[in-house]
Amino acid sequence: GTANLDKIVIAGFGQFGQTVLELITSRGAGEVGKITIVANDANRHISQLTTDIDLKDFNIETIEGDLENLSTWQQLAASIVGESPSMVLLAASDLACNFRAASILRTQFPETRVLLRCFRHTAFSAMMAEELNVEVLCLEVMLHDALVDHFDAFTMA
Repeated sequence: GTANLDKIVIAGFGQFGQTVLELITSRGAGEVGKITIVANDANRHISQLTTDIDLKDFNIETIEGDLENLSTWQQLAASIVGESPSMVLLAASDLACNFRAASILRTQFPETRVLLRCFRHTAFSAMMAEELNVEVLCLEVMLHDALVDHFDAFTMA
């Protein structure tokens, strides 16, 4: 059964969200039950992606809508009635959009694990993340940590 498989939501589906989907589909077979893509142009992006990667083993749904619109998240709630997603990734490149989306989705899914994309870690983003109970994926920190062993300049900072 698919009852205990993860239900993952990727909200915002530019290059970053698509890369995350590719990672999940290349490694998550047997663990992921359903992946929902939430974005204004989700369907167009998914049809482009299927020419590059094989998604047939995954149950992928799309919800076309604005991340900052309550009705988008209500649609998501209606599509997985009686359950919460295992994890929501707020993957838009716009930090303010991700935080607004987080505050709206918390009205629908108070307990869900939420990961929020940001580039630079600031006191403001840390405060907002704590307030909304979300985990921040800080790309600058991740890139620094990935490159620090390779480039001496990174260790000087």
